[in-house]
Amino acid sequence: MICQDMRPYENNECIIPSVCEEFKKCVRCCEPEVHKCVRCCEPEVKKCFRYCEPEVKKCIQYLELEVRKCILYVEPEVKKCIYDLEPEVR
Repeated sequence: MICQDMRPYENNECIIPSVCEEFKKCVRCCEPEVHKCVRCCEPEVKKCFRYCEPEVKKCIQYLELEVRKCILYVEPEVKKCIYDLEPEVR
């Protein structure tokens, strides 16, 4: 998912660009209506996607490198953390 391709919502839409040391681009998009928060950072050779759902208390961090993918899934309620590494081509 590319942040630039994300279309803004007409109601209560919030996009905040900022500067990151490790990332050249950093865009934060908030959707108050659906209580969702998406943060996407795109450096030269990798992508970082973070998706949080306050209602279900879940947080997913997605890192996409050139040859591998990394998914970090955290559930605060059950205090579980799963770290999964897999090649780009399965």
